[in-house]
Amino acid sequence: MQSALASVEERAAELGVAVPHRSFPSGKPARDICRVAEEEGARLILLGSHRPLLQRTMLGGVVAEVVALAEVPVGVLVDRGLQRVDRV
Repeated sequence: MQSALASVEERAAELGVAVPHRSFPSGKPARDICRVAEEEGARLILLGSHRPLLQRTMLGGVVAEVVALAEVPVGVLVDRGLQRVDRV
């Protein structure tokens, strides 16, 4: 099975760009995302929204917690049929 990051990793390799990522179990994912971002000196946290918003303007769950806790800007991708990303 192809990993969820495979297309990102492939495109990054084409561009010669490193895309660091980590994977580990967490009981408090929002806090851990913010902690890792701080430890790594991240200038941006980019998250995908896994819940359909369907006319709701509020984000919930881990995404909302990261937005509230993060010391750096947080981008949230709400996929509505996105076919290609050329630049973030």
